[in-house]
Amino acid sequence: MLDDYNAIFQTNVIDLFPVSAFQFIRSIIKVTSGLEPEQFTRDLLGSLFHELIPQNVRHPVAAYYTNQAAARLLVNLAGIRGEDRVADFACRSGTLLVAAYESKAQSDSRADAQSRHATYLKEEITGIDIMPFAAHLAVVQLALMNPSNWTDKVRVAIDDSLEKKPFEIIKSLERHAVSPQKKLSQFQTVPKASDETNKGAISTDGIGTQFELYKPDVIVMNPPFSKKQQISSKLRAHLNSLFSSQLKYLSNEIGYWGYFVLQANQFLTEGGRIALVVPSSILRHASSEKLRQLLRDQYKLEFVVGSSFRTAFSEDASWPDVLLVATKSKNLSQNCTFAMLNMQLNLENVKMVAETLRSGVEGPQILVNRVKQSDLKAQDWLPFLPGVEIDVSLLDFPDNAPIVALSRIPKGARLIQGIRVESTNKIVNPKNTLISREREMHALGNQNGK
Repeated sequence: MLDDYNAIFQTNVIDLFPVSAFQFIRSIIKVTSGLEPEQFTRDLLGSLFHELIPQNVRHPVAAYYTNQAAARLLVNLAGIRGEDRVADFACRSGTLLVAAYESKAQSDSRADAQSRHATYLKEEITGIDIMPFAAHLAVVQLALMNPSNWTDKVRVAIDDSLEKKPFEIIKSLERHAVSPQKKLSQFQTVPKASDETNKGAISTDGIGTQFELYKPDVIVMNPPFSKKQQISSKLRAHLNSLFSSQLKYLSNEIGYWGYFVLQANQFLTEGGRIALVVPSSILRHASSEKLRQLLRDQYKLEFVVGSSFRTAFSEDASWPDVLLVATKSKNLSQNCTFAMLNMQLNLENVKMVAETLRSGVEGPQILVNRVKQSDLKAQDWLPFLPGVEIDVSLLDFPDNAPIVALSRIPKGARLIQGIRVESTNKIVNPKNTLISREREMHALGNQNGK
């Protein structure tokens, strides 16, 4: 095991613990052995990766894990085929890459399984993540897709993907000064000389072989959902400079995830596909309007899937999210499917859900709305999502109405999520308010119902 996965297991962890902890470590080993982890799904590593990130770190950097079922539904809707070249520029522990691998393998008849395994990892599946631990786990996850076939080359790197351009060469793993974007809360124009990290291509042995960042056929991604308030003015200026060629789609209001959408766009050619897990705010918030314009201008939107479960697609995320699939194309003949899942997505029903969404026939647990591409010229896409309640009385408020105007909402009106203001704000902007399903009173922190 150490020989095959040296980069993961070479660290001498045991010396970090005091002797007094050994009895507890032995107990943990016995319990783990009794659980027979070899019988678990490959995605156990992804779950462990998510749980090992402390909450006080997970939330500021928005390091959330894509659950298995959501990953498989997303790649299914993206129609990933055997010959497709797939990339994930925020790959975390590799959940989406593994789902893409499985989708490719199911439809690929080019060669036997072992030959395909080598081709996928050396040529057709690319992952980048700024977190070394996550990127190494992605390599292991991909290697475990065919553990009998030794993996000496993979297209996975530790790096800041937003800094990369099409056809750039990712060099082998080496020491670098910390990127200015390493920490959102501590952006520095010039990093300290003492701050260094590993960057570059990796493998199961640690240092990988350099590779070129070609333009893929499909980009799958669950980018960091970090709030715009966590992006300093210096970091914002730096990010905007990276995407100066897409100025018309840039806004100082977009969250960190929005830059990954722009990155995906510059890596795709005509006919390329994006399959993303993004905040549901992309459907309505004024801060996301320029990203919606990007999708109107250059893409044929195919699927937008929400869920009545708050964190349906990203585990433990603080914001509701949606699955979004689109093709870079000016052929707008095909309608887009907006859907709401009133069921918990799992590995047993994911295939049925995908087939239902493709058929466009809804049921009690899957609400479907077929929308013309021309209708997406509307600024607000939230009404297209079936099952979402819209409070018309709030939408009729003028922009920048004083907060006190909310007192005019009739007594007895049902409380719904979405009136969100900062502590320093004294106005309400309906265009920047996301209104969704009804909430219970205690969920809003008011158990007395007043």
